Amino acid sequence: MGALGNSFGGTTVLSLAGANINLPRLNQGCDPEKLTLNISVLLQCRASYLPPSNYQLRDSRIKAVFADFPLTSVIFGVEEMRKISIPTLIMGGSHDILTPGIEEDVHPFIWMDNPNKYLAFFGSRNSFFY
Repeated sequence: MGALGNSFGGTTVLSLAGANINLPRLNQGCDPEKLTLNISVLLQCRASYLPPSNYQLRDSRIKAVFADFPLTSVIFGVEEMRKISIPTLIMGGSHDILTPGIEEDVHPFIWMDNPNKYLAFFGSRNSFFY
């Protein structure tokens, strides 16, 4: 079975694929003293209000995921993105004001150790697939 999600749904399917909520990274990245213009970070910081727990959301029935414009940088970070081992397609773009493509799509794609990872990135003039 595969899973597809857009925006927060993209974040959800990455959780189903094996990325857990990274509470230490959330605590570090959600400092109220730090001003950020990245709206996706503000949205991800909502997870810092969850009760402390070891959230395990991986679903072994899911064999591949397609995360369309997911929010990833603070809620997962490099530590959790590396845990995804099933085929994963991340799609992002340069003109998304809610989920900046480099921070939320390209960096998390690079962080993954998974050999079955794919990135579709849409820009203003050119698109690329890796």
